[in-house]
Amino acid sequence: MTLKVIEPPGEGSERIVEWESVSLEYEGKAVLRQITGHILDKELTCLCGSNGAGKTQLVRLALGFNAPTVGTVKLLGAAPGKFRRQVGYVPQLKAFNRNFPATVEDVLVASWRGAWPLFSRKGERDKAAQILDSVGGLSLLDKDIAVLSGGELQRVFMAKALIKSPRLLVLDEPLAAI
Repeated sequence: MTLKVIEPPGEGSERIVEWESVSLEYEGKAVLRQITGHILDKELTCLCGSNGAGKTQLVRLALGFNAPTVGTVKLLGAAPGKFRRQVGYVPQLKAFNRNFPATVEDVLVASWRGAWPLFSRKGERDKAAQILDSVGGLSLLDKDIAVLSGGELQRVFMAKALIKSPRLLVLDEPLAAI
């Protein structure tokens, strides 16, 4: 796996994600070994590697979904779970119940509020429409999530990740199905 910087950050940039001597075992198998690295604020970073190289697991460590077997991980200078709401995340695999009776608007407003809405206020609907429009999905606003295609669902998850204007945006296979 390679950590590749596409665009250099400005002088004095803060470390937004740090991995220090991180190893991870998953189901008794070593997935990551002695990874040390960081991502700076305002830096565009791409993790490149073959299938099964551990890219998603490295991201999951940074977000606090998994804990390293050895080593330390920091997100925004603290334990990964502490600042998770300042991170927009589009997972590679979208795990949710497609039969849950919700529209795209409901999902986006819930992400923005941090709580499930019984109804949306006009400003919330406007925000959901604005963010959907920014990812080319405005026509999806009133659709039920159960009827979305893979590409439409990817746009909704991209909007969901962006709606809170996160400090860090993490995209795992962002162009899948688009």
